[in-house]
Amino acid sequence: MAVERFHQRGLETSMQPIHADPGTIDVWSKAVGEQRLPLSFPWASFLQNKTKLVFGSDWPACISLNPIRGIHNAVNRMTTDGKPVGGWIPTQKISLQDALYAYTAGAAYGSFDEQEKGYLKKGYLADMIVLSQDLFLIPSKDIHTTQVLLTIVGGKEVYRTPSF
Repeated sequence: MAVERFHQRGLETSMQPIHADPGTIDVWSKAVGEQRLPLSFPWASFLQNKTKLVFGSDWPACISLNPIRGIHNAVNRMTTDGKPVGGWIPTQKISLQDALYAYTAGAAYGSFDEQEKGYLKKGYLADMIVLSQDLFLIPSKDIHTTQVLLTIVGGKEVYRTPSF
């Protein structure tokens, strides 16, 4: 598989996990063909081959602006109602930690901003969110139920849900 060549050539992969929603398998099957479908979104293979993952939402060209749905897809490879059981191409699921890294530090790296964002670190931009639940303490199948309560960008509050 060509995945091995990404790291060898110093490449990173910019992908949007929301596009791997198993509810869209028919779309991908028509686009890439039945034979290539099992090679779709090989996140675990990229990580095993030491290739950086850069995740984003791909708004407005995606089915949801919410990156929580993308995290759910990366970790579970299932629809929000649990289909297919076990996940679509389950060998390509990645850990929650790897998915969060790809959306934060990986995305900062991909935009050449790794010296000022992507981490909660002194001197870095204060871009952060507060979630309704700790993603590390809930079953992974429930990640999609998480809500963003507060968003801070560059140290300034830009969103707050009324209940927070």
